[in-house]
Amino acid sequence: MFRNIMGKYGMDGNKDVVFVDPGPVNRLPSLLSGAVDAAILSPEERYAAIDQGMKDLMFMGKEVKNSWGTIATSDRFIKEQPKVMAGFARAVVKALRFVRHNREGAIAAASKFTELDNALVIRMYDDIAKTFTANGVVDEEAQRNDLAIVREIAGVSEVVPIQRAYDFSFARQADQQLTKAGWKP
Repeated sequence: MFRNIMGKYGMDGNKDVVFVDPGPVNRLPSLLSGAVDAAILSPEERYAAIDQGMKDLMFMGKEVKNSWGTIATSDRFIKEQPKVMAGFARAVVKALRFVRHNREGAIAAASKFTELDNALVIRMYDDIAKTFTANGVVDEEAQRNDLAIVREIAGVSEVVPIQRAYDFSFARQADQQLTKAGWKP
């Protein structure tokens, strides 16, 4: 994804940058020590880097429209367990609504679940909560971008049709049912 973004800034992601993978636990220390000039960081690492005087160069979530978090299952599970799938989708849509519309409750739950410092959870919430889908569905542009990234990473040349990779029918149905019932977080 980052290689593709670099093209927007007149750089060639295959020639102008040397990519090094120090491993997840070493990204931030590598950046802070000067062993690398830049790093792709998690939200928690980003805040630590900023607090140590580093600068944000870009937020990839604003550069490429993608879903950056998905729930996946098999066609077999959907066929054999449609009630479980529907209940799961309903729970996910409720959670999305809760997170987007109940800042204090979402922060409290995230602080408890993650055991992260409350101030850090607040920063993360304020940065990313509104980027979550409201109903569990992402548009076709995000779907195409996701599939292109997966295809590139997997080294596959075949273009997978969106309909073969995504089924938002359960999320759409849950969203419609919750809206019709007047459910609010």
